Amino acid sequence: MKHLYLLALFTFSTVKSQNDTIWINNHEISVKEKATHYFTFEKIQNKNLYKIGKYTKDHIAVLKGTTFNNDYQHLVYTDKLYSYSEKGILLNAGNITNNKYNGEMVSYTPSGESFVSEFRDDLLYEGTYIFEQNNYLKTGHAEGGKYIKQVIQINDSEKIVLEFKDNIIISQKYFIQDKLINSGEYKNGIHYNGYFNDLSNEFKGINITSLYKDAVLMEQKTFYNNGKIKVQTLLENKLYTNIYYNLKSEEISKVTYKLDEDNLPTYFDGTQCNFSESDNEKLKTAYTYKKGKLTHITYYEDNEILFIMHLSDEVLDTIAYYKNNTLFSSVTFDKEGYPIDGTVVDRFEEITYNNKKIIRIDEFYSDKKLFCTYDNATYKYTYYDQQGNIFEEHKTISEKTTFDKKIANGTIYILDENKQYIKTEETYKNGKLEKRYEFSFINDERVLLNEFLYKEGQLVRKRQYFPNSAIQSFETFSGQNLLAGIYYDENGNQIGKYDALKRNGTYIKYFPENTDIHIKVKWLNKMLLEYHEYEHSPYSKALRPKIEMKLNSKAAFYFNNEIVAEAELENGKIKNGKIFHNQDPNYYIYNNYEDYLKEGEELFYSKFTNELVYRNFYHKGILEFRELYKNNQLFLSIPVVNDVFSGNATMYDKNGDVKSMIDFKEGMVYNGTIEYTENNLNVKEVYKNGNIKLVEITNSKGITLLKKIPENGPVQKYEIYHPNGQPYYSFTSYGQLFHGKLLQYNSFGVLEQEHRFEYGVPKKGIIKTSLWVPNEYGTSTFILSTHTFNKDHVMVENYSQNQILFNKKEYNIALSDQRRNYAKVVPRIYTIYPLVYKYIDSYEPLLLKKSTNTELILNF
Repeated sequence: MKHLYLLALFTFSTVKSQNDTIWINNHEISVKEKATHYFTFEKIQNKNLYKIGKYTKDHIAVLKGTTFNNDYQHLVYTDKLYSYSEKGILLNAGNITNNKYNGEMVSYTPSGESFVSEFRDDLLYEGTYIFEQNNYLKTGHAEGGKYIKQVIQINDSEKIVLEFKDNIIISQKYFIQDKLINSGEYKNGIHYNGYFNDLSNEFKGINITSLYKDAVLMEQKTFYNNGKIKVQTLLENKLYTNIYYNLKSEEISKVTYKLDEDNLPTYFDGTQCNFSESDNEKLKTAYTYKKGKLTHITYYEDNEILFIMHLSDEVLDTIAYYKNNTLFSSVTFDKEGYPIDGTVVDRFEEITYNNKKIIRIDEFYSDKKLFCTYDNATYKYTYYDQQGNIFEEHKTISEKTTFDKKIANGTIYILDENKQYIKTEETYKNGKLEKRYEFSFINDERVLLNEFLYKEGQLVRKRQYFPNSAIQSFETFSGQNLLAGIYYDENGNQIGKYDALKRNGTYIKYFPENTDIHIKVKWLNKMLLEYHEYEHSPYSKALRPKIEMKLNSKAAFYFNNEIVAEAELENGKIKNGKIFHNQDPNYYIYNNYEDYLKEGEELFYSKFTNELVYRNFYHKGILEFRELYKNNQLFLSIPVVNDVFSGNATMYDKNGDVKSMIDFKEGMVYNGTIEYTENNLNVKEVYKNGNIKLVEITNSKGITLLKKIPENGPVQKYEIYHPNGQPYYSFTSYGQLFHGKLLQYNSFGVLEQEHRFEYGVPKKGIIKTSLWVPNEYGTSTFILSTHTFNKDHVMVENYSQNQILFNKKEYNIALSDQRRNYAKVVPRIYTIYPLVYKYIDSYEPLLLKKSTNTELILNF
């Protein structure tokens, strides 16, 4: 709720596809578990556009419009876009270009009443806008470019009203049947006084109710889906107490902690519970503290104890494992975290130790029936079927210390990833692999897919089979090199025979675990006669061509079952025409050939946006210059000499006019200024005599977000700004190391913290930082970290959103030479979005020691 005022600058969220969406077209479904939506696409004749529809699993339209592409994960919308509620009621109709709303938007209430609003650069500028988000119907109001109010309709009787001033939230009011129940006041965008309600994305209703006084949390209640209290937080005499309840409203644990002058928890006593992110009704972990020290960590599954980790002086001492909440196994550990005695239990494996040596390993099927036992006393493996009967026993070559299954003579068995059936069998003789079999299960029957024969551990023969057990191919090898192959159809008819040494005959490659041919190639005495490559439709199992080539004929290249390029062949080589590549993970690539050489333009289109990214120009196979594009507009043309950027490059503005000239030398910018757009940000780079003099990043409103100003030698100065243009960070670096002052400001430009470094080594002081981290469920986790330094010591503490300590470590700094990279914190440039700060990459490790070599990542 701290950053709720950011809702004032919301974008149209429904145009972005969700992880729970499947892709469907022409009623051909690609199934995905728990999918809730699907798409349909229809190519618009004579245009590179598609009509799109997004539907619920009950076939109710929630979105209709036009896109440049049919990649449902990276759609680019244009023209008119219509959005509907999950009940199929029209909510909005507006103009959109490159996924941004601009101009008039018409919004409709469920009763059919309409409102007209204006969008500018995807932001609500004037009027009333209705949208559906996280299962709630929301209505936003703006005047003169300023967001003034948002109404969140929880259900037929409940609603929340958020009020804004100068785009910053100032109050929240909660109503039932239009009667005010409670309200809260914000100050500088954070909770200040009164009650505040958080909404659940899991069910329609309030998830958290909080009471603040002078920006201090006084009381908070978190609820289960049935409305009963899950966690109650109380503040009394600077002591916070969290009380945890189960679904029966029975108290299950309590934890108390004390806040310091900065409202950070410094003392714990009791047990703190954490609930599963995927199912908030179920316990995930519980942390038990005694006099501020962590003593136990309990892990749950379906609200039953899985195991408990016991700690001594916050170092792992023992793990106790449970079944049906009853202890059944335990293991002790040394101070380095290595098992000493007992059994370590994993989901499908149990490893038993005695005096730090592995004495037994048990592996299980998915139903926890014993599959394999290794006995270190006899060096013997024993395999069991699901009825518990032994079907194989053999000994290893030497004493077993790791689960590598290396044996002298006999067969090892490997289960599939779901631990349901034996997928692989490997037979050894005198310690070397002799045979390997790979299986699949079809209609509950095990089917042989591949059979490999080895000689002295080297592959010499491979047989592949169809699901009906008919032979698919028979190939011979020398090492990993194919020598020859014979290929068949499902009826046993030979359809190909290939001599790899003479490169003569027909080579065939099948799709894995499928009857369809993937590649078919015909050779005649090392001359390519035909090449055919196929792919499966992403919507169904239908086969469609990718490449068709025939000797002294035409080569055809396909995309989405349509020919997109053709070329003339001669003696098995491309002579003239255009070819198409689809193998690159990022680009669709087109090449033009004349007299066997690249000639003219080579085009690179983004697979994510369908936009032109690069254009290379060749003459007689030699690259002469490259053009770079943004939003399908040319912005830079660079000459190329001997495959290296060299000479005078030309930069263009958005109108296609020459903006500036840039000098390249040895592949790098030597003199000049490059300006381009990246992730809706404007980037400016200034170079002089081969050295970069300035990097400046601004947003679409012209507000500077970052400046990097190289100074003398390896010294670099960085200035990083908040989205409102106020300074955020200011620091200098010596090469890769922080050196000098690091200043941190709040969003109002007021200096909050000052730190000092000497060649990457933090001096005495405390650094406090916070970060919203997206997790795998699409929500955000708030992490607050404090780093306390003195001359040779650092303590790092990490806190959750409710300021609960979940990680604490202390280190001694070990330095050999402060001017070298033995201990360092490395400044890196941010990619800064208008509302989100995101690292390009993390800081390099700060190497610290605590009795043994321990690496710590320090994130500021």
